[in-house]
Amino acid sequence: MKNEGNRECPIFGKSIDDGLCYDCKMVFGRYIKKEAVSELAGVPNLEIAKEVCDKCQYSQS
Repeated sequence: MKNEGNRECPIFGKSIDDGLCYDCKMVFGRYIKKEAVSELAGVPNLEIAKEVCDKCQYSQS
């Protein structure tokens, strides 16, 4: 069963929960440090990831 709080993330290439999505947006907006979101350690280029995140349908909500 699909969790209502899950969403497909183009950065991670898989379904993530809305909490991780929000945390990533907080990192990209420079509200929290990237080290606070351990999942971002595997993302090679955070600037490109930010651009992708900004264009994602879930960033608009």
